[in-house]
Amino acid sequence: MKGLPKMSHLIHKTPCIESTPEGMTTFPDAREISVPTAEETARFEAEGLAIDRDGRPLHPDFFRVLGEHGVRFGKGDFWHWGPNKTVDPIVIAEKSGAVLVIRRADNGLMALPGGFRDLNDGVWEMPHDAALREAREETGVELRGVSSWVQPEQTVRDHRETLNAWPSTVPVDFIIPDEVNAEAGDDAEKGSALWLPESKIGSVKFHGSHLELIRAAFARLRDRKADNKPV
Repeated sequence: MKGLPKMSHLIHKTPCIESTPEGMTTFPDAREISVPTAEETARFEAEGLAIDRDGRPLHPDFFRVLGEHGVRFGKGDFWHWGPNKTVDPIVIAEKSGAVLVIRRADNGLMALPGGFRDLNDGVWEMPHDAALREAREETGVELRGVSSWVQPEQTVRDHRETLNAWPSTVPVDFIIPDEVNAEAGDDAEKGSALWLPESKIGSVKFHGSHLELIRAAFARLRDRKADNKPV
């Protein structure tokens, strides 16, 4: 397709889209981009995902991604087509009312100490196990035996998302009595782990959907207390 208006502000640097010297944008055949295997496409259909003509899964919030990031085909920086399974441990210190966060090394934004769930022999790591591992790797905090609640999986925003690949996270709430020492590690910025009071979270720039995830966790904690449920 040729002759579209110039839209360089929307174009992700992919090999499939080019701007001509005349300021026009060309879209070569999308089949030049890699495609999933037939088995992968069958799985996407079984999971109820929309797919394009070449079997690629389509982001469930397609038009938001298109508007925020422009035309991004393929897996981009993700490991898998479609939903990439992640986990986000949300660790709240009950006494201080603060949440454990780190600063990401890749974009400098504050974030939950989460990450990708491991995939071994076709089986995804259980969310609770992944949350324990990520919290330990990212902050040095051991949460085994701590009160926790695994939340439903949900699609979240991410600066790396494409029209065909995106993060799908499981938030896991952890409630501990008080703050403990934390030290950033793994892919977090060195020395960035800290306990952020709930009153301060709105003034901080967070990665992706992490602000919304944190606010939801605090709301759940208040609901549990209001219902006289153990925390």
